[in-house]
Amino acid sequence: MSSTLRPDPALGPHPGDDVRVRCGYFEAGVCRSCTQLPVPYAEQLVAKEAATRAALADVPVDPTAPGWEDAAASREEGFRNKAKMVVGGTVEEPTLGILDPRGHGVDLRHCGLREPGLHAALPVLFPPQGTFQGP
Repeated sequence: MSSTLRPDPALGPHPGDDVRVRCGYFEAGVCRSCTQLPVPYAEQLVAKEAATRAALADVPVDPTAPGWEDAAASREEGFRNKAKMVVGGTVEEPTLGILDPRGHGVDLRHCGLREPGLHAALPVLFPPQGTFQGP
């Protein structure tokens, strides 16, 4: 089953697309934080397991220890458990997300790749415009 993560409801599926997780921010070219998004998830797991095996190739192994198990797959969306959120934009139109190459704020509050707990924290940390009751 394919997941589609998009801030723009008009973004539709791409026929024949083998990338399981899609992100409207990535597809629009406004965010490149998830660099492996274009790589099918199964290929990502194979590459990560190969890199781990290579990194540990010279480590002595206890012959009584069980062998390698298959790589454990995580959720294909809502998997990011940390995010560096930069406040940008203007006082009238603040953004919370990243800065583009020109230093302008790109709002990523609706990114579907972060865990639900991070989504729940964002309105508390950065209330919708006009609701902040600061000092």
